[in-house]
Amino acid sequence: MLILPSLVTNGLALGAVYALVALGLVVVFKGSGVVNFAHGALFTMAAFLGYSLLKLDLGYALALAGAVIGTLVIGVGIERVAYRPLIRTRNPLVFKAASSACAFVIIGLLRAIYGGQGDFLSYPPVIEAGALAIGGFVVPAQQLLVLASAVVALLAFAAFF
Repeated sequence: MLILPSLVTNGLALGAVYALVALGLVVVFKGSGVVNFAHGALFTMAAFLGYSLLKLDLGYALALAGAVIGTLVIGVGIERVAYRPLIRTRNPLVFKAASSACAFVIIGLLRAIYGGQGDFLSYPPVIEAGALAIGGFVVPAQQLLVLASAVVALLAFAAFF
């Protein structure tokens, strides 16, 4: 049994997640002309929120929807409270400082709430298929699902624009 196909699949799935995060940065930049340095912190917060909702036994679909909606509400709140009042300044450094401050606040809150658990949290698999044997190679089904979902999201975004 070769481990290379599994590593390639894991690498492609992780790269697809990074592509989705980068796509979010691009959408915000194209829409506002400002780089949101809190984007990664919001992404992390969404992951922790989804994990917390899963621990409440809400199921994957509801936990995912709750994490998306919760992060959306917090993101809009940050925009209204921290960013919108700064629009009048027209100074990009002010937005960079505000988004950096928001990132530090979000990360600080996550550390206060979750403590040192952050490096050890793991989501349970979406599907219980384990690994699939494809042409004699073993490939994790979870990573195939992540990769397929990211490709569908990227293609939907491309079709939209």
